[in-house]
Amino acid sequence: MRDKISSWLQRTTSFVVLVICFLSFTTVAEGQGQRAVLANGLTVLIKENHTLPIVTTMLFYKFGSRNEPLGDSGRAHMTEHMMFKGSRQYGKGEMDAIVRKAGGWLDAKITMDFTSYSINLPAKEWTTALAIEADRLRDCNFEPTAFEAEKKVVVEEGKMRLDLPFVVFKDKLKQVACQGQPYSNLLFGHLEDVAAFSLTSVKKFYDLYYQPNNAVLVVVGDIQSSKALRQITKFFGPIPRGPTPPPITNKNWEQKQSRKLESRADVPYSIIEITFQAPACRSQDGYAMRLLNHVLTNGKCSLLNKKLVIEQPYFHEVFSDYPETMAPYLIFVAAELKTGVKRTKAEQILLQELENLKTVPLADQEIEQAKNQIEAEFVFLQENIQSQANFIGQSELLSASADPSHYLQGIEAVTSQDIQRVAQKYFINQRRTIGWLLPDSE
Repeated sequence: MRDKISSWLQRTTSFVVLVICFLSFTTVAEGQGQRAVLANGLTVLIKENHTLPIVTTMLFYKFGSRNEPLGDSGRAHMTEHMMFKGSRQYGKGEMDAIVRKAGGWLDAKITMDFTSYSINLPAKEWTTALAIEADRLRDCNFEPTAFEAEKKVVVEEGKMRLDLPFVVFKDKLKQVACQGQPYSNLLFGHLEDVAAFSLTSVKKFYDLYYQPNNAVLVVVGDIQSSKALRQITKFFGPIPRGPTPPPITNKNWEQKQSRKLESRADVPYSIIEITFQAPACRSQDGYAMRLLNHVLTNGKCSLLNKKLVIEQPYFHEVFSDYPETMAPYLIFVAAELKTGVKRTKAEQILLQELENLKTVPLADQEIEQAKNQIEAEFVFLQENIQSQANFIGQSELLSASADPSHYLQGIEAVTSQDIQRVAQKYFINQRRTIGWLLPDSE
């Protein structure tokens, strides 16, 4: 597997990095794709892929829910909705209609750290994506009637989430674990915050964060790099540089005491979910935590599934999650309790298994298997052009490098000692929050 991956990287990591300054070009390094920075601050990443005659264009903005002031959440999500309600050149619904008529589709995604828009089109029509994204970057339509109508849609979306007990519980758990920190903001905002939105406040948020110097444009597909760069410059070059968004305060937070949460809902069984404060994903500790997360619950033969579902059946299922974030956040470990098992016993046994990671090294075979699985998943993703574009953009934002070999090198460098070290460093009481979601009937 390792030889195949190395061969694949050699075939796909040969392109020139350019810096554009007032339309002058300077070669600065070799890496994954072509990298350029326009005079207005827009970062451009281009990768040729001639497998199919299609092109994915993704525009990433360097803001997410953690950029919102505490107590004033949801504006990142609201502006994402408004980006589909028309712009100076496109009326309501026209963007979607034009893209679909050309045989493509468009989408958007908001995370805690960034917001992205993707348009997938046949290669012969791909510049349509540039026209749309350049137009709505600074000229999104904030017509009052459309704004109020969309605010109602966002409020209804929020109400629908309240009917999902585990989603509500996880939101509460995140807020308890990250209380007072940027990552405690709900991704889609609190209902009361959204209901109180004014057009002026949302437009102010848009004007602050939707700027070329706060964005990364990624183009992957059946294009010729130099021609693509000229087209990008044509559409985006005239847009002036905007204000620099304010820095996020208290982003390198530290949880200093153990916390607990107990909630009840209409659920069929009890769920325990434990969080520990965890490192930023693309740090040295982050790569070790990524492997540890994989070893814990990925597959039937994973560590916790084998011990706590098969050998000692305390739980129906165990699962874990280590989200990719720019700054320190959380790792989640959850389990569905079997009927008849006492909560205190279940909590004790799960915590003990996590505690054992500090003193009992993982077998080299377990680590090697996890590395192979992560690397194989990565390579398979590269077969999909949209996945390539998404990975390149996220890597640029998370680690300031769009080169996929950096990610794989980080994974490959992890040792058993590294995993034991991060368990000792992060799986400690003062970094821990224990949450229980219990049936109403219990």
